Amino acid sequence: MENFNEQLDANLRMLNSNPEDFTTNYNVGNLYYSYGHENLVQADKIEVKDSDDGKSLLSSGNAMLENSMPYLEKAFELKPENEEVVSKLMSVYSQLSLDHKIKGINERIKDTQ
Repeated sequence: MENFNEQLDANLRMLNSNPEDFTTNYNVGNLYYSYGHENLVQADKIEVKDSDDGKSLLSSGNAMLENSMPYLEKAFELKPENEEVVSKLMSVYSQLSLDHKIKGINERIKDTQ
């Protein structure tokens, strides 16, 4: 978590000076995504889903995915053709049951083709 916080802080400082930078937006979104995804994988490994540990990991994972959204969405806005961004956004939206956002991305991709 310490490395996560250091990387996040460094990238957020870079975003303050250049909020339209694709790479930095993607990096911040990816940090949140990766940390959240790891928590969800760990929660999935816990056999008793209703345990406090399972609930905590699930809640933390989903919160991190929610945190990733504005940065991944900005990266998508800047480079809608980037397949990694699209894939991560679709994964986030799917995990959080945001079907309307999935539909929006599909329409946007179709419009750019």
